[in-house]
Amino acid sequence: MDSHRRLAGQQRHVSHEDFNGEHSRLIAALAFIAPAKTLKHSGATLWAHLLGTYEILRAWGAPRDVCLAGALHSIYSTQYFPSPIASEDKRGDIARAVGRRAEGLAHAFCVLDRQGIRDAAMPSAWGSGSVRVARHSAPGRVRMAPSTVRVLRLIDLANEVDQRQRLSDGPGASMAELVRAFREIGFKPVALPPQALTTSTSAETALLRNYAQGLTASKERAPWLFEQCVAAVPCCAEPRLLLASAHLDAGQPGAAYTDASTALGHLRGWAAAWDTRVPLLAWEFLALQLMEAARRGERRQPPIAGQIKARLRRDLARRPKPGRSSVGAMQGTHGSN
Repeated sequence: MDSHRRLAGQQRHVSHEDFNGEHSRLIAALAFIAPAKTLKHSGATLWAHLLGTYEILRAWGAPRDVCLAGALHSIYSTQYFPSPIASEDKRGDIARAVGRRAEGLAHAFCVLDRQGIRDAAMPSAWGSGSVRVARHSAPGRVRMAPSTVRVLRLIDLANEVDQRQRLSDGPGASMAELVRAFREIGFKPVALPPQALTTSTSAETALLRNYAQGLTASKERAPWLFEQCVAAVPCCAEPRLLLASAHLDAGQPGAAYTDASTALGHLRGWAAAWDTRVPLLAWEFLALQLMEAARRGERRQPPIAGQIKARLRRDLARRPKPGRSSVGAMQGTHGSN
């Protein structure tokens, strides 16, 4: 890890001047991408996707310029999304408004070959001290520092994670693949505990098995299965929330509050749902409702709990096998950018 300098900067005091500058740069970035509101993308609009990418990077603790680059990452079109929002002759205006580094990263993300970015971000590609990445629609390669390629790969990951929230049909090995990519570029989301980066494919496989069984198990057996989920992958929020719901039903408000509040922190740390059959905001609302019920010492389940469980059980009855949902599955998907 010493050779992988962390992409996220150290936490520091943010002055009023810093806040105003960041606010102005974000407003400028949103103005430049406003035409994206009319473009369809990954089950929503390109505008929604660009904002989603920005929000994920910000929640992960990426540097400010990287977050802004995430909001602009398709502004000049990409190899997968050929509809530009702005022409490249506007680069100077955009750089002056949002910052030269943010614009430069966004431009590189637009013009470079995506698989080339992924390959160059691997530690094995850093031997010479710099890397060359091919353009996707023009001859030649661009030389850049490994640290810059790692930043572009981080934007790529946020881009994929946001799309998965709409294009995926359920949980899969997505967390383990994302964790492996984080380790390769030396990055850790600031709001997640270190153990989040230990999630393995085998652990997530056990999680998937117990999670599917827990959704259809009896009231007596389901809590044990969700406990196995938490033991396998402690930083996965959804089974912990269903366990919190079971604790509340059993008259254990302390355990319910602890698991619900922990799960809420994990949801916000990943900035994405693992089980995308239910939107992230619905999972967060369930966490808040379970915490409030536990504060009041209630055993009655909040209505959102029953709604989520019914939605997941209907899906299992219709399609018993877990869905395709890996981060890698987003690579090359039609509409990916």
